[in-house]
Amino acid sequence: MTEHFSHVDFHPTYDATVATVRDAMRLGADALAIGIPGGSSHRAAMLEMLSAVTEEARTWGMPVIRHSYPSGELWGDREGSTESVMYTARAAAECGTDIVKTWYTGSAEEFRRIVEAVPTPVVAAGGAPAPAPINILEQAAAVMEASGAGMTCGRSIWRAEDPTKMVRALKAVVHDGMTPSRAVALLS
Repeated sequence: MTEHFSHVDFHPTYDATVATVRDAMRLGADALAIGIPGGSSHRAAMLEMLSAVTEEARTWGMPVIRHSYPSGELWGDREGSTESVMYTARAAAECGTDIVKTWYTGSAEEFRRIVEAVPTPVVAAGGAPAPAPINILEQAAAVMEASGAGMTCGRSIWRAEDPTKMVRALKAVVHDGMTPSRAVALLS
């Protein structure tokens, strides 16, 4: 199996609006996803853009998901800390997003701090592929223990030995409350 990935260079600390809500609707989108590096020196302008887009989307009934990552030059060695994740996730909620997708902070206890600080549903980004399937199932269980709304797991699914079985195992953990040690058996 050969994987091919296109590479597009983006500005590392500035995400710009490149289409309108109507453009997304015309293309058949069901929701909008907007990414903003929360530690960028451009964050004020980007948060203004996010607020304007979420307001327009609300008039059309289009949900907005913010990929709320605490990256950027302003964080320094605090990038990825619970405090930086909390700041950027809370800012997303205050700008009107319907769902906040952000970095997992390493434990159920730390992620619970994020969930409790944000008044909208919070999902954890799956992040880089895990060393073993059990690791992603354990992360999913911790997110749910923290009262997170769920987890996104693109690469952990499409790179799995059997993507369908991986989806079933994740569903068992996230939706059915199965323990990771039991759910991993669904991968066999």
